[in-house]
Amino acid sequence: MHIIPSQFGAFSIGTQLSGWQQLAGTQSESLEHSASSGTLVHPLTKTIAKTKNKRYFLILNNNHIIFKYLTILPTKMQKEIIISTKAHNELIDITKEIEKIVSESKVKHGLCNVFTMHATAAILINENYDPNVMEDIINALNKIIPEHNNYKHDKIDNNAAAHIKASIIGPSETIPIKDNKLDLGTWQSIAFCEFDGPRTNRKIIVTNQKV
Repeated sequence: MHIIPSQFGAFSIGTQLSGWQQLAGTQSESLEHSASSGTLVHPLTKTIAKTKNKRYFLILNNNHIIFKYLTILPTKMQKEIIISTKAHNELIDITKEIEKIVSESKVKHGLCNVFTMHATAAILINENYDPNVMEDIINALNKIIPEHNNYKHDKIDNNAAAHIKASIIGPSETIPIKDNKLDLGTWQSIAFCEFDGPRTNRKIIVTNQKV
């Protein structure tokens, strides 16, 4: 087996050749196989080719063929949503906004991560068909974590309860993507949880990853 080393690793002509031959038939640029040398020759000085999970660099330098490769990262798309809140404690349904971003991403099957960049806010998945569920969640959190309950952090910026609520719910949720749509349950919605409002410029990062 003929191995050509490079600074990124080693390329095996014997094991990868069939993949390159298949690639040549699907790309607009031609890749030619030299049977006598057992190597691949490209008419250009440098080119890039792809197999399923690697990107290959072919460099012709003074008749010496050098192969280098890097792992191909999965397709992903990231967008930011900015919202304003109106109440001190508030749950806002953001499902439609996330669905739009997923649709635009063209990711057919993968994962959608929804993350908020704030220490006094959170992301929650639960029912929103009955708005009373959202109100019940807020009331229960307020009962478990009352405002100004002799928290040390209140001496600094008077919002310790908001930090505790955000820590319990968490800053992110990850949802499967199936057929370019969020694969949520029948009664599930995605909500932004405000625990220290009202605020402007609340940021939510949505990352869609192909798997």
